[in-house]
Amino acid sequence: GVDVEFFNPDAYQPQRLFPGLTIGFVGTLTNWQALDLLLQAMSEVKNQGIDLSLVVVGDGLMLEQWQSLARDLGLADRVRFVGRLSQLQVPEAVAGFDVGYSGQIESPELGKMYHSPLKIYEYMAMAKPVIASAFEVAQRTLKEGETGFLFPAGDLEGLKQALVRVSEAHERLSQMGEQARREVVAQHSWQARVQDIVAKTETILSQRRR
Repeated sequence: GVDVEFFNPDAYQPQRLFPGLTIGFVGTLTNWQALDLLLQAMSEVKNQGIDLSLVVVGDGLMLEQWQSLARDLGLADRVRFVGRLSQLQVPEAVAGFDVGYSGQIESPELGKMYHSPLKIYEYMAMAKPVIASAFEVAQRTLKEGETGFLFPAGDLEGLKQALVRVSEAHERLSQMGEQARREVVAQHSWQARVQDIVAKTETILSQRRR
């Protein structure tokens, strides 16, 4: 779930760092976030004439390595690592994205729970479509071409194809984001989640009374 009042695009002024189509990521910079895969994919589709920018919000062990990779791939002028932001600054940063990235790979040490990252719901609450690894939760939450773009986790070619679809949908991203916001408010706000839990709990209790 997500606090849809805190993550509300109407409450923030977008902080855009690039004029063109911008992907954004918020999170801890660890290897299972697969930002290296995104950088590689951005580099390869750039050779196809698809010019994308990336804003990375967060800090972590992979920061220097991924900064170096961006430079090596010729993306230094298209990638901005802004570091860790305060809680109040995060929605402003997300408001400046065109699409969010949640491309995590398998993480045995974290288990399946990690495959339901809160960032998906937070991007959607801020009216942003999401590029996401096609784990079960993402497949249930996002609709391909309507509220997001799915690709097989860890698959470079699949991610490249997703980036092509993002570029082709550039004029529709705002509309997709608005739909994402509506869906997350209806299904994944904390109020909606509690109502769902209460309803299911009542069903279980009524069955036990029989």
